[in-house]
Formats: sequence, structure tokens, C-alpha cells
Amino acid sequence: SDYSVRSFTMNQQLWRRQTTNRSTSLPMLYAEEDGYPRTDQVHIVLSTEGYTDLLYFCLSNMQGWTAAMELNVIRIASFFGYTSIVEMLLNPRDKFKLHSDEKERYTAAILGAGQAL
Repeated sequence: SDYSVRSFTMNQQLWRRQTTNRSTSLPMLYAEEDGYPRTDQVHIVLSTEGYTDLLYFCLSNMQGWTAAMELNVIRIASFFGYTSIVEMLLNPRDKFKLHSDEKERYTAAILGAGQAL
């Protein structure tokens, strides 16, 4: 699996920017590689900014989501306290099927919350 339970570092400058103006992720959203938009980081942007409805839309309508992406979304959302995203992915309903294991999702949520302390 591409997902790792090792800790990740949220540096203080990134944390301050995120909590004050919520524009930290915008450069990632518009990043390009070889003239094509990069879509491999959209899940990070959406979970960091707390866009529950957009995540739901992407999970329901877009292909390419992996188990590692889902686990990272849960972990990031849990870190920032976006309970609606965590709830949506821990208890998936109707339109989308998750690729990750339920036990791994709960572990990711616990790790994200623990790292926020």
C-alpha cells in the first residue's frame, strides 16, 4: 500500500496560514506538470480546506481515487477537525464505494486526531 502510518510534519508557518486565511492549498490546486493540470493532489486540497461537498462530488463522479488517497483525506480532515469529511468516509453511503479497508480508515482518523494534539 502507498499509505504509511508514519507521522507527517505540519510546520508552524503552514499551520498559521491555514488557520488565518485558508489559502495555503490554492497553489497546489492550480499546479501543472508538462502543461497538464495535476489531479493527483486534489484530494489534499479538498481535505485541507474542508470542502465536504466537493469531496463527495469527486468520490461520486470521478475515477482514479485510490485507497491511499482516501486514507490521506481522512487523516488530514481529522487533523484539521473537519468532522463532516471524516464522518462521510467512515460511514460511506449510497453513491460511492471506497477502496480502503474500514479498519485502516478508523486508524487514519485516530492518527490524524492524535497528531493535532
